[in-house]
Amino acid sequence: MKYSLLIIALIALSCNPESLLSQACGTEITAQTEAFVEKHLKEMKAFDGALTRGIRDFPLKVHIIRQSDGTGGMGLFSLKAAINNLNRHYINANVRFVILDDVHYIDEDDSYDFDTEYEEDFCDEYDEPNVINIYFFNSIRTGMYTLCGYAYFPDGEDRVLMTNACAMNGSTLPHEFGHYFMLYHTHGKSNTGSTDELVDRTNCSVAGDKVCDTPPDPNLSGKVTDDCDYNGKGRDRNGMPYTPDTYNMMSYAPKPCRQNFTQGQYARINYTAVNHRSYLHFPPTRPKGEVGEDPDVNLSGELILEVAGQRIKTELDGNLYKSTDGYYSGTNYNLSIINNEPAYVYVIGSNLTKETNVLFPLEKQSAFLSEKGQRVAIPGGNYMFQMDETKGMDYLMVLYSKKPLDANQITQKMRFEEGTFTQRLYKVLGEAVVPLDHIKYEKNGRLQFSASSSNYTIVPIMVEMKHL
Repeated sequence: MKYSLLIIALIALSCNPESLLSQACGTEITAQTEAFVEKHLKEMKAFDGALTRGIRDFPLKVHIIRQSDGTGGMGLFSLKAAINNLNRHYINANVRFVILDDVHYIDEDDSYDFDTEYEEDFCDEYDEPNVINIYFFNSIRTGMYTLCGYAYFPDGEDRVLMTNACAMNGSTLPHEFGHYFMLYHTHGKSNTGSTDELVDRTNCSVAGDKVCDTPPDPNLSGKVTDDCDYNGKGRDRNGMPYTPDTYNMMSYAPKPCRQNFTQGQYARINYTAVNHRSYLHFPPTRPKGEVGEDPDVNLSGELILEVAGQRIKTELDGNLYKSTDGYYSGTNYNLSIINNEPAYVYVIGSNLTKETNVLFPLEKQSAFLSEKGQRVAIPGGNYMFQMDETKGMDYLMVLYSKKPLDANQITQKMRFEEGTFTQRLYKVLGEAVVPLDHIKYEKNGRLQFSASSSNYTIVPIMVEMKHL
């Protein structure tokens, strides 16, 4: 049965080693799950995690279990706080989670404190297809043991089960989604024992968690102080002492210590999102038809970038347009906008040095474009932009917004964030950005879009230009 596979394979993925009658997630990963990971290991190693990519949005169907009288259960404020924290981590892997509007409440005493034995019958009744179903219970148990939650690798269900308290501790929810996006624990797939990875990392691609920038981990349960210091005495089979990362999100360090993923882990999350979770999609509410024809569309337009009178050629990756040709320092280019709906429009530019500037509106200019269908030069007149001496990539971000923004404040905040230009922008704008599936980006060589913004207010048009 499905629940038996889950218990064998994934109880380990988020047991709570700190609670009474808990175990340190000692159940083995199934042969099926391990074989799935091994099958794709070569592709994961070849995946370029440093390549800039667009952000991909994933829908969360939230199921909140309450008592039969409607009391108890995860509150909406707490839910949003937990997902915002989740996104702060996962945006570094070009992944963002969006809560679907219709939160599902299940008022049922028998399931309020949940037994994994009944997962198959319970969740099969409520799961929605092609979204991530996340369930919040008061408690979860399996046999004599209590759990914080668990998730499935891509060979299993589109399902994450959590307890309310653990969802709010800052690390368990990102930890569980790590498994959903195909990350082992840092001590590897043998969940009760130590790693088989050597301290010198010479076998890092085939041992431990098979992510080479995570240090070998002897299983940190009970071996890390409240100050996050490792106090274990373990050594690898060559006699070398372990120096594990006690702050890694996928470790068994105390939950307050777990704060970070590595770049290798982010690359694996991004690989899984692109290759094994791409079927996930939002309900069909995105605009249909040609740009400007859908009555529900309330933000739409076109960005025009020209070099020597010719539009630059681009290809679309998620929500990021990439130039197919490169341009040398000193190249002049024109930027203009055709606005199909009244909106506030802002243009922000950046490069690989993280220098970020507001290109429009300039001082004494208005960001509000009220005229429909007219081509507006940015920032105005015969003004042209020029590529500076910083080679690599140049970035332009056009923000179409239903509400006025403080663009200067946005750029200031971006300077204090880590990640790519796109990732830093998303960290600052947060949940105001319209979900990707509610935006129709054209793939016909033109930088056109239309969007049904609903409860969201900002549509980003992002362009990456090769700077030779």
